[in-house]
Amino acid sequence: MSSSDRRHFLALAALSGLAACGFRPVYRKGAPSADLRGAVQLPEAKDPISFAYRERLRRRFGDAGDQAEFVLENSTKTSETGIAITQASDVTRYRVLGATEWRLVRRETGEIIIGDNVSAFTGYDATSSAFSVREAKKAAENRLAIELAELTISAISTYLSEADAS
Repeated sequence: MSSSDRRHFLALAALSGLAACGFRPVYRKGAPSADLRGAVQLPEAKDPISFAYRERLRRRFGDAGDQAEFVLENSTKTSETGIAITQASDVTRYRVLGATEWRLVRRETGEIIIGDNVSAFTGYDATSSAFSVREAKKAAENRLAIELAELTISAISTYLSEADAS
């Protein structure tokens, strides 16, 4: 058996094993999470972190505005800690922690469909000029917001997929 044939065989074996255990891709065509596209009003952006969070959600769900069937509410908190300190007490690396409490609410009834808390962290170096440090901090906060949004999207999509399967 050639190397190419062996890879195809292994891939088919893996896929058939996943199908046997009930695996269904969350982002498949016709998935329940696809029904949210254009049906969710996203939270307003109050700062750069909430803006990046909102933009990532908008890419996945769109933003239906005031006519949406669902409203996504969230509250994000961040903190920053110096994690690498020189003998001269200069901080050379920071860790940025973020936590978002979110919930998906049916607009008409006020019923909470699903809600959760997600958290993530990232870091940045503070060893260059003030401008470089400021830009590194902005980039870290952007990465953090995107990670929090991805965790939110995954939780919503997984919940809807499991609810659809039952």
